[in-house]
Amino acid sequence: MALFNLGEAFRELTSSVGAKDTALAGAKLVGKTLFNTGKLTFEAAIKQNEKTSGKILQRDDLTDEQREKYEKIHEKSKAMRIEGIDSRIEELNTEIKMYEKKLFKTGVTPEVQEETREKIASLTSEKNSLESDKRWST
Repeated sequence: MALFNLGEAFRELTSSVGAKDTALAGAKLVGKTLFNTGKLTFEAAIKQNEKTSGKILQRDDLTDEQREKYEKIHEKSKAMRIEGIDSRIEELNTEIKMYEKKLFKTGVTPEVQEETREKIASLTSEKNSLESDKRWST
């Protein structure tokens, strides 16, 4: 799952009217912020586990039991990271298709077409970068 757009949540908060709407928008902003923080922390921990276990595996003073333990940690971390990459690539493919449909709708202004092309290029660039990272990981 992609990160939440906090700018959008903040705009919703600043444009809310009344205590109930403001409290609800504030709670949404806090929840989305916590989700993003947790997701990014988890992803960083997976990368760090993979990196640290890889360095430990380079040592020659490990017992067979220790080596087996760190190999499992390393492989599990790598698999989880690659799973995250695959998930994000799927999300990007869905977004790209959505913008491509928007691009070819009748009545779309040239300005919107240009913005849409730029968005498609940006998403495609991110997707290509992730696919390259994945190739180098396997």
